[in-house]
Amino acid sequence: MKEIELRFKVKEVNELLKKVENLGFALLFEKRQIDEYFKIKGLEVEGDVRGSFIYRLRNDSVKGFSAVKKTTIEPGIWEELEINVDKKNLDFIQTLMRDSLSSILTIDKNRSTFKKGAFTLNLDTIKNLGDFIEIELLDENDYYEGKEKIAELILELGIDGSNIIEDGYVTLIKKKNGLL
Repeated sequence: MKEIELRFKVKEVNELLKKVENLGFALLFEKRQIDEYFKIKGLEVEGDVRGSFIYRLRNDSVKGFSAVKKTTIEPGIWEELEINVDKKNLDFIQTLMRDSLSSILTIDKNRSTFKKGAFTLNLDTIKNLGDFIEIELLDENDYYEGKEKIAELILELGIDGSNIIEDGYVTLIKKKNGLL
């Protein structure tokens, strides 16, 4: 499954929430996620370039624990391989990753997730980074067609399409901290 994500910095959270509600998106849940990201030693400063990958361990207050490998198809488009794990197995996987890979950063976020059709909207408050809306579309077919569908939704939400942030949160934090 291919995940197409676009994100935007949010200035007026309450205004955006009203638009999301008016378009018929349903609130699925509110939660906290703590993600620890890992890269192969020697590639810690590698950006989101085609063919690059990153590993993530997630502690999700609603879904529990998971481990993911995200491969970059192009900036803003990733292919994910994810497994859910229990706490005991997460601790074991975390030990293996910390022993063999470089832990590059941890992201602490509060997320409100909304759903309508094939679209998922995440309103994220990222510690030390700010508020963002992330628009996701899972698609097994054409990435570019998926991006066009997201562009249509952006117009409906009244978001300025020129403010697209195709970088993932990892890249945004690396840039903010002068690591890219």
